[in-house]
Amino acid sequence: MSAPAAVYPGQILVVDDELPIREICRRVLEGSGYKVTTAATGDEALDYLKTQDFDFVLTDLMMPGSCNGTRLLEAIKEKSPVTDVVLMTSFPSLSTAIPSLKSGAYDYLIKPFDNGLLLSVVQRCFEKRRLSEELNHEKILHAELQAAYAELQKVEKLKESFLSRLNHELRTPFVSIFFVLNEIESDPANTSLGPLLKSLRSHISGVWKLVENMLFFADLREGDVSSSKVPVDLYGLIKELIQKFKPEWEKRELTVECSIESDEVSINGDPQLLTTAFKHLFLNAINFSRMGGVIQIRIKNLGSRLVIAFIDTGIGIPVDKLPNVFDSFYQAAEYLTREVGGLGLGLAIVRRIIEAHGGSVTVASQVGEGSQFTVMFPMSQRSENHA
Repeated sequence: MSAPAAVYPGQILVVDDELPIREICRRVLEGSGYKVTTAATGDEALDYLKTQDFDFVLTDLMMPGSCNGTRLLEAIKEKSPVTDVVLMTSFPSLSTAIPSLKSGAYDYLIKPFDNGLLLSVVQRCFEKRRLSEELNHEKILHAELQAAYAELQKVEKLKESFLSRLNHELRTPFVSIFFVLNEIESDPANTSLGPLLKSLRSHISGVWKLVENMLFFADLREGDVSSSKVPVDLYGLIKELIQKFKPEWEKRELTVECSIESDEVSINGDPQLLTTAFKHLFLNAINFSRMGGVIQIRIKNLGSRLVIAFIDTGIGIPVDKLPNVFDSFYQAAEYLTREVGGLGLGLAIVRRIIEAHGGSVTVASQVGEGSQFTVMFPMSQRSENHA
Protein backbone atom coordinates (compact mmCIF):
# COMPACT_ATOMS: atom_id res chain seq x y z
CA MET A 1 0.00 0.00 0.00
CA SER A 2 1.55 3.27 -1.13
CA ALA A 3 1.44 6.21 1.25
CA PRO A 4 -0.29 9.45 0.15
CA ALA A 5 1.93 12.31 -0.97
CA ALA A 6 2.68 15.00 1.56
CA VAL A 7 0.61 18.09 1.08
CA TYR A 8 2.81 20.52 3.02
CA PRO A 9 6.50 19.52 2.52
CA GLY A 10 9.07 21.04 4.83
CA GLN A 11 12.41 20.56 6.59
CA ILE A 12 12.54 17.48 8.85
CA LEU A 13 15.29 16.23 11.17
CA VAL A 14 15.24 12.52 12.08
CA VAL A 15 17.35 11.58 15.16
CA ASP A 16 17.94 7.93 16.15
CA ASP A 17 20.99 5.93 17.12
CA GLU A 18 19.77 2.95 15.07
CA LEU A 19 20.72 3.30 11.38
CA PRO A 20 17.85 1.12 9.98
CA ILE A 21 15.23 3.27 11.72
CA ARG A 22 16.84 6.49 10.50
CA GLU A 23 17.01 5.24 6.92
CA ILE A 24 13.47 3.87 6.84
CA CYS A 25 12.10 7.16 8.19
CA ARG A 26 14.22 9.11 5.72
CA ARG A 27 13.04 7.10 2.67
CA VAL A 28 9.38 7.23 3.70
CA LEU A 29 9.41 10.98 4.33
CA GLU A 30 11.51 11.89 1.27
CA GLY A 31 9.19 9.72 -0.81
CA SER A 32 6.39 12.02 0.25
CA GLY A 33 8.25 15.18 -0.73
CA TYR A 34 9.83 16.22 2.56
CA LYS A 35 13.46 17.35 2.85
CA VAL A 36 15.08 15.12 5.47
CA THR A 37 18.31 15.41 7.48
CA THR A 38 19.38 12.57 9.78
CA ALA A 39 21.46 12.48 12.98
CA ALA A 40 22.70 9.47 14.99
CA THR A 41 22.79 11.21 18.39
CA GLY A 42 21.25 14.08 20.25
CA ASP A 43 24.61 15.87 20.28
CA GLU A 44 24.86 15.62 16.48
CA ALA A 45 21.29 16.95 16.20
CA LEU A 46 22.25 19.93 18.38
CA ASP A 47 25.08 20.74 15.97
CA TYR A 48 22.62 20.78 13.06
CA LEU A 49 20.25 23.02 15.01
CA LYS A 50 23.01 25.63 15.38
CA THR A 51 23.12 26.21 11.61
CA GLN A 52 19.73 25.04 10.31
CA ASP A 53 16.05 25.58 11.04
CA PHE A 54 13.67 22.62 10.98
CA ASP A 55 9.88 22.54 10.82
CA PHE A 56 9.67 19.07 12.34
CA VAL A 57 11.96 16.85 14.43
CA LEU A 58 11.42 13.11 14.88
CA THR A 59 13.69 11.89 17.67
CA ASP A 60 14.30 8.77 19.68
CA LEU A 61 13.78 9.18 23.41
CA MET A 62 16.67 7.05 24.67
CA MET A 63 20.02 7.77 22.94
CA PRO A 64 23.69 7.53 23.94
CA GLY A 65 25.71 10.61 24.76
CA SER A 66 24.98 13.65 26.86
CA CYS A 67 21.75 14.61 25.03
CA ASN A 68 18.81 12.20 25.07
CA GLY A 69 15.40 12.84 23.47
CA THR A 70 14.02 14.81 26.43
CA ARG A 71 17.01 17.17 26.57
CA LEU A 72 16.94 17.56 22.78
CA LEU A 73 13.24 18.48 23.00
CA GLU A 74 14.00 21.14 25.59
CA ALA A 75 16.86 22.56 23.50
CA ILE A 76 14.68 22.67 20.37
CA LYS A 77 11.83 24.45 22.14
CA GLU A 78 14.23 26.97 23.64
CA LYS A 79 15.75 27.78 20.22
CA SER A 80 12.60 27.49 18.09
CA PRO A 81 9.25 27.16 19.93
CA VAL A 82 7.39 26.74 16.61
CA THR A 83 9.33 23.58 15.65
CA ASP A 84 7.17 20.50 16.24
CA VAL A 85 8.80 17.50 17.93
CA VAL A 86 7.59 13.88 17.93
CA LEU A 87 9.29 11.40 20.27
CA MET A 88 9.91 7.70 19.47
CA THR A 89 10.43 4.96 22.06
CA SER A 90 10.37 1.19 22.33
CA PHE A 91 9.57 1.29 26.05
CA PRO A 92 6.53 3.52 26.57
CA SER A 93 5.53 4.59 30.06
CA LEU A 94 3.50 7.35 31.65
CA SER A 95 6.61 8.50 33.51
CA THR A 96 8.30 9.36 30.19
CA ALA A 97 5.30 10.27 28.00
CA ILE A 98 3.59 12.79 30.26
CA PRO A 99 6.68 14.91 31.06
CA SER A 100 7.63 14.91 27.37
CA LEU A 101 4.19 16.12 26.28
CA LYS A 102 4.23 18.75 29.02
CA SER A 103 7.62 19.93 27.71
CA GLY A 104 6.06 20.63 24.32
CA ALA A 105 6.25 17.36 22.36
CA TYR A 106 3.65 17.26 19.56
CA ASP A 107 3.12 13.49 19.71
CA TYR A 108 4.53 10.18 20.88
CA LEU A 109 5.24 7.17 18.59
CA ILE A 110 5.80 3.66 19.90
CA LYS A 111 8.28 1.49 18.03
CA PRO A 112 7.73 -0.36 15.86
CA PHE A 113 5.23 1.76 13.90
CA ASP A 114 4.12 1.42 10.28
CA ASN A 115 4.85 3.90 7.51
CA GLY A 116 1.24 5.02 7.29
CA LEU A 117 1.15 6.03 10.93
CA LEU A 118 4.41 7.95 10.58
CA LEU A 119 3.12 9.88 7.55
CA SER A 120 -0.22 10.49 9.24
CA VAL A 121 1.45 12.10 12.25
CA VAL A 122 3.79 14.21 10.11
CA GLN A 123 1.07 15.35 7.72
CA ARG A 124 -1.28 16.17 10.61
CA CYS A 125 1.48 18.25 12.12
CA PHE A 126 2.09 20.22 8.93
CA GLU A 127 -1.64 20.71 8.45
CA LYS A 128 -1.79 22.18 11.95
CA ARG A 129 1.15 24.41 11.06
CA ARG A 130 -0.58 25.62 7.90
CA LEU A 131 -3.80 26.42 9.76
CA SER A 132 -1.82 28.21 12.45
CA GLU A 133 -0.03 30.33 9.85
CA GLU A 134 -3.35 31.18 8.18
CA LEU A 135 -4.80 32.15 11.55
CA ASN A 136 -1.79 34.35 12.31
CA HIS A 137 -2.13 35.93 8.87
CA GLU A 138 -5.81 36.65 9.53
CA LYS A 139 -4.91 38.14 12.92
CA ILE A 140 -2.36 40.41 11.24
CA LEU A 141 -4.91 41.46 8.61
CA HIS A 142 -7.47 42.08 11.35
CA ALA A 143 -4.97 44.22 13.25
CA GLU A 144 -4.15 46.14 10.07
CA LEU A 145 -7.85 46.70 9.38
CA GLN A 146 -8.39 47.93 12.93
CA ALA A 147 -5.46 50.31 12.56
CA ALA A 148 -6.77 51.55 9.21
CA TYR A 149 -10.25 52.00 10.71
CA ALA A 150 -8.77 53.96 13.62
CA GLU A 151 -6.99 56.24 11.14
CA LEU A 152 -10.22 56.63 9.20
CA GLN A 153 -12.02 57.60 12.39
CA LYS A 154 -9.37 60.23 13.04
CA VAL A 155 -9.85 61.62 9.54
CA GLU A 156 -13.63 61.64 10.04
CA LYS A 157 -13.26 63.54 13.31
CA LEU A 158 -10.93 66.05 11.67
CA LYS A 159 -13.38 66.49 8.81
CA GLU A 160 -16.32 66.98 11.16
CA SER A 161 -14.30 69.43 13.24
CA PHE A 162 -13.38 71.31 10.07
CA LEU A 163 -17.00 71.47 8.94
CA SER A 164 -18.08 72.64 12.37
CA ARG A 165 -15.61 75.52 12.19
CA LEU A 166 -16.84 76.35 8.70
CA ASN A 167 -20.35 76.57 10.08
CA HIS A 168 -19.38 79.69 12.01
CA GLU A 169 -16.59 81.06 9.84
CA LEU A 170 -18.70 81.03 6.65
CA ARG A 171 -22.14 81.92 7.94
CA THR A 172 -21.01 85.08 9.74
CA PRO A 173 -19.39 86.87 6.75
CA PHE A 174 -22.30 85.99 4.46
CA VAL A 175 -24.77 87.55 6.87
CA SER A 176 -22.68 90.73 6.78
CA ILE A 177 -22.39 90.64 2.97
CA PHE A 178 -26.14 90.38 2.48
CA PHE A 179 -26.74 93.12 5.05
CA VAL A 180 -24.38 95.52 3.24
CA LEU A 181 -25.82 94.59 -0.15
CA ASN A 182 -29.34 95.35 1.06
CA GLU A 183 -28.17 98.77 2.26
CA ILE A 184 -26.54 99.56 -1.09
CA GLU A 185 -29.60 98.50 -3.07
CA SER A 186 -31.93 100.58 -0.87
CA ASP A 187 -29.98 103.80 -1.53
CA PRO A 188 -31.64 105.81 -4.38
CA ALA A 189 -28.23 107.17 -5.31
CA ASN A 190 -27.22 103.72 -6.48
CA THR A 191 -30.03 103.29 -9.01
CA SER A 192 -27.59 103.23 -11.92
CA LEU A 193 -25.83 100.28 -10.31
CA GLY A 194 -28.97 98.14 -10.49
CA PRO A 195 -27.78 95.59 -13.08
CA LEU A 196 -24.39 95.23 -11.38
CA LEU A 197 -25.97 94.82 -7.96
CA LYS A 198 -28.40 92.25 -9.36
CA SER A 199 -25.52 90.27 -10.85
CA LEU A 200 -23.56 90.56 -7.60
CA ARG A 201 -26.51 89.33 -5.55
CA SER A 202 -27.03 86.41 -7.94
CA HIS A 203 -23.41 85.30 -7.64
CA ILE A 204 -23.32 85.72 -3.87
CA SER A 205 -26.60 83.82 -3.55
CA GLY A 206 -25.18 80.99 -5.65
CA VAL A 207 -22.13 80.68 -3.44
CA TRP A 208 -24.32 80.86 -0.34
CA LYS A 209 -26.43 77.95 -1.62
CA LEU A 210 -23.26 75.86 -1.93
CA VAL A 211 -22.21 76.81 1.58
CA GLU A 212 -25.67 76.07 2.94
CA ASN A 213 -25.69 72.60 1.38
CA MET A 214 -22.25 71.82 2.76
CA LEU A 215 -23.10 73.01 6.27
CA PHE A 216 -26.50 71.32 6.18
CA PHE A 217 -24.85 68.05 5.15
CA ALA A 218 -22.40 68.41 8.05
CA ASP A 219 -25.32 68.94 10.44
CA LEU A 220 -27.05 65.83 9.08
CA ARG A 221 -23.97 63.71 9.79
CA GLU A 222 -23.70 64.86 13.38
CA GLY A 223 -27.17 64.60 14.88
CA ASP A 224 -30.54 62.91 14.91
CA VAL A 225 -32.27 64.21 11.79
CA SER A 226 -35.66 62.74 12.53
CA SER A 227 -36.27 63.68 16.16
CA SER A 228 -39.10 66.14 15.42
CA LYS A 229 -41.94 64.20 13.80
CA VAL A 230 -45.41 65.43 12.97
CA PRO A 231 -47.96 64.37 10.34
CA VAL A 232 -46.77 65.62 6.92
CA ASP A 233 -49.00 65.73 3.83
CA LEU A 234 -46.56 64.74 1.08
CA TYR A 235 -48.90 65.71 -1.75
CA GLY A 236 -49.38 69.22 -0.33
CA LEU A 237 -45.64 69.53 0.31
CA ILE A 238 -44.77 68.60 -3.29
CA LYS A 239 -47.47 70.90 -4.74
CA GLU A 240 -45.92 73.80 -2.83
CA LEU A 241 -42.49 72.96 -4.23
CA ILE A 242 -43.86 72.84 -7.78
CA GLN A 243 -45.35 76.29 -7.33
CA LYS A 244 -42.29 77.72 -5.58
CA PHE A 245 -39.92 76.66 -8.37
CA LYS A 246 -42.30 77.44 -11.20
CA PRO A 247 -39.99 80.16 -12.61
CA GLU A 248 -37.19 77.56 -12.81
CA TRP A 249 -39.10 74.93 -14.79
CA GLU A 250 -40.95 77.45 -16.92
CA LYS A 251 -37.60 79.00 -17.90
CA ARG A 252 -36.64 75.62 -19.35
CA GLU A 253 -40.08 75.25 -20.98
CA LEU A 254 -40.78 72.12 -18.97
CA THR A 255 -44.14 70.53 -18.26
CA VAL A 256 -44.64 69.33 -14.68
CA GLU A 257 -47.30 66.72 -13.94
CA CYS A 258 -48.15 65.60 -10.40
CA SER A 259 -50.51 62.66 -9.89
CA ILE A 260 -51.83 61.03 -6.71
CA GLU A 261 -53.59 57.66 -6.50
CA SER A 262 -54.80 57.82 -2.90
CA ASP A 263 -55.90 60.40 -0.38
CA GLU A 264 -53.79 58.75 2.33
CA VAL A 265 -50.29 60.02 1.51
CA SER A 266 -49.19 61.43 4.85
CA ILE A 267 -46.30 60.22 7.01
CA ASN A 268 -44.88 61.13 10.39
CA GLY A 269 -41.75 63.16 9.80
CA ASP A 270 -39.87 66.44 10.00
CA PRO A 271 -41.58 68.83 7.54
CA GLN A 272 -38.49 70.98 7.01
CA LEU A 273 -36.20 68.04 6.32
CA LEU A 274 -38.68 66.31 4.01
CA THR A 275 -39.14 69.58 2.13
CA THR A 276 -35.36 69.77 1.68
CA ALA A 277 -35.18 66.18 0.39
CA PHE A 278 -37.99 66.58 -2.16
CA LYS A 279 -36.66 70.00 -3.17
CA HIS A 280 -33.36 68.43 -4.18
CA LEU A 281 -35.10 65.66 -6.13
CA PHE A 282 -37.32 68.18 -7.95
CA LEU A 283 -34.47 70.57 -8.75
CA ASN A 284 -32.40 67.62 -9.91
CA ALA A 285 -35.16 66.73 -12.40
CA ILE A 286 -35.38 70.36 -13.56
CA ASN A 287 -31.65 70.91 -13.94
CA PHE A 288 -30.94 67.74 -15.88
CA SER A 289 -34.02 67.82 -18.12
CA ARG A 290 -33.78 68.86 -21.73
CA MET A 291 -35.53 72.04 -22.85
CA GLY A 292 -39.23 71.38 -23.39
CA GLY A 293 -39.18 68.08 -21.53
CA VAL A 294 -41.65 66.59 -19.07
CA ILE A 295 -41.30 65.95 -15.33
CA GLN A 296 -43.75 63.54 -13.73
CA ILE A 297 -44.21 63.18 -9.99
CA ARG A 298 -46.28 60.14 -9.05
CA ILE A 299 -47.50 59.45 -5.51
CA LYS A 300 -48.88 55.97 -4.77
CA ASN A 301 -50.15 54.19 -1.68
CA LEU A 302 -49.34 50.50 -2.24
CA GLY A 303 -50.72 49.31 1.08
CA SER A 304 -47.42 48.17 2.58
CA ARG A 305 -45.51 51.25 1.51
CA LEU A 306 -45.87 54.78 0.20
CA VAL A 307 -44.06 55.51 -3.08
CA ILE A 308 -43.09 58.87 -4.59
CA ALA A 309 -41.41 58.80 -8.01
CA PHE A 310 -39.71 61.74 -9.76
CA ILE A 311 -39.48 60.95 -13.48
CA ASP A 312 -37.74 63.19 -16.02
CA THR A 313 -37.01 63.02 -19.73
CA GLY A 314 -33.48 64.28 -19.31
CA ILE A 315 -30.06 63.15 -20.44
CA GLY A 316 -29.95 60.10 -18.18
CA ILE A 317 -27.12 58.54 -16.18
CA PRO A 318 -24.70 55.83 -17.43
CA VAL A 319 -25.23 52.42 -15.81
CA ASP A 320 -21.72 52.33 -14.32
CA LYS A 321 -22.34 55.66 -12.55
CA LEU A 322 -25.64 54.69 -10.90
CA PRO A 323 -24.18 53.00 -7.77
CA ASN A 324 -22.40 56.25 -6.82
CA VAL A 325 -24.99 58.95 -7.42
CA PHE A 326 -26.00 59.10 -3.73
CA ASP A 327 -22.39 59.43 -2.54
CA SER A 328 -21.37 62.77 -1.09
CA PHE A 329 -19.48 65.22 -3.33
CA TYR A 330 -20.30 63.07 -6.38
CA GLN A 331 -21.82 63.92 -9.72
CA ALA A 332 -22.18 61.39 -12.50
CA ALA A 333 -19.85 63.21 -14.88
CA GLU A 334 -17.63 66.27 -14.80
CA TYR A 335 -19.54 67.96 -17.61
CA LEU A 336 -22.72 67.78 -15.52
CA THR A 337 -20.97 69.63 -12.71
CA ARG A 338 -19.78 72.32 -15.09
CA GLU A 339 -23.21 72.68 -16.70
CA VAL A 340 -25.39 72.63 -13.59
CA GLY A 341 -22.94 73.58 -10.83
CA GLY A 342 -23.02 72.45 -7.24
CA LEU A 343 -20.88 70.28 -5.01
CA GLY A 344 -22.65 67.00 -5.64
CA LEU A 345 -24.21 66.93 -2.16
CA GLY A 346 -27.89 67.11 -3.10
CA LEU A 347 -28.58 63.40 -3.53
CA ALA A 348 -26.41 62.52 -0.51
CA ILE A 349 -28.60 64.84 1.55
CA VAL A 350 -31.72 63.21 0.08
CA ARG A 351 -30.59 59.71 1.04
CA ARG A 352 -29.61 60.76 4.57
CA ILE A 353 -33.00 62.41 5.22
CA ILE A 354 -35.09 59.64 3.66
CA GLU A 355 -33.22 56.86 5.51
CA ALA A 356 -33.56 58.80 8.78
CA HIS A 357 -37.34 58.63 8.22
CA GLY A 358 -37.22 54.85 7.77
CA GLY A 359 -37.44 55.02 4.00
CA SER A 360 -35.21 54.35 1.01
CA VAL A 361 -34.38 56.06 -2.26
CA THR A 362 -33.31 54.37 -5.50
CA VAL A 363 -32.55 55.45 -9.05
CA ALA A 364 -33.15 53.91 -12.46
CA SER A 365 -31.89 55.60 -15.59
CA GLN A 366 -31.08 55.17 -19.25
CA VAL A 367 -28.75 57.45 -21.17
CA GLY A 368 -30.72 59.67 -23.51
CA GLU A 369 -34.08 58.59 -22.07
CA GLY A 370 -34.16 60.13 -18.60
CA SER A 371 -34.08 59.08 -14.96
CA GLN A 372 -36.48 58.00 -12.22
CA PHE A 373 -35.75 58.59 -8.56
CA THR A 374 -38.07 56.59 -6.32
CA VAL A 375 -38.64 57.23 -2.62
CA MET A 376 -40.36 54.55 -0.52
CA PHE A 377 -41.65 54.85 3.04
CA PRO A 378 -42.94 51.82 4.99
CA MET A 379 -46.50 52.09 6.22
CA SER A 380 -45.16 52.32 9.78
CA GLN A 381 -44.07 55.86 8.85
CA ARG A 382 -47.60 56.92 7.92
CA SER A 383 -49.30 59.56 9.97
CA GLU A 384 -51.42 58.21 12.80
CA ASN A 385 -54.18 60.43 11.43
CA HIS A 386 -54.44 58.05 8.47
CA ALA A 387 -53.78 54.76 10.26
